[in-house]
Amino acid sequence: MEVAALKLAGERNDVPHPSVQMPNKWSENHERLVVFDDGRGVKIVHDEVSNAEGASAVGADHPVPRNSDVYYYEVTIIDKGKNGHISIGFCTTEVDLSRLPGWDRGSWGYHGDDGHAFAGERDGTPFGPSFTTGDTIGCLIDFKIGKAF
Repeated sequence: MEVAALKLAGERNDVPHPSVQMPNKWSENHERLVVFDDGRGVKIVHDEVSNAEGASAVGADHPVPRNSDVYYYEVTIIDKGKNGHISIGFCTTEVDLSRLPGWDRGSWGYHGDDGHAFAGERDGTPFGPSFTTGDTIGCLIDFKIGKAF
């Protein structure tokens, strides 16, 4: 059994308009997730028999609003798990949550084990330093230019 845990860093987002809900906590939308700390922490538990890659994605409670120019969030890696396969990124609602962000079309991910960025592909490109337990990683999407960092 592999366990990886993440925790959102920073303060919750203010809602700019009553009809628009900004993402501000983890969603409990996957059977292998344990959400804690008022939705700000999440633990991913894998049974290696049912998930050979040992991968899962964690979504937010609300999607980033379409009218956002940019969106930024941070996570702190509490425990990298057995293999250290941690990715931070963005994806559409159609992306398979049993795989890391960036591996499938409609997703982008910065992977901690090798520091590569993946944009809907199995082979990434060098992006930044690797990250692991104890690190806080930020992720920004700029809708104006169509890029994530």
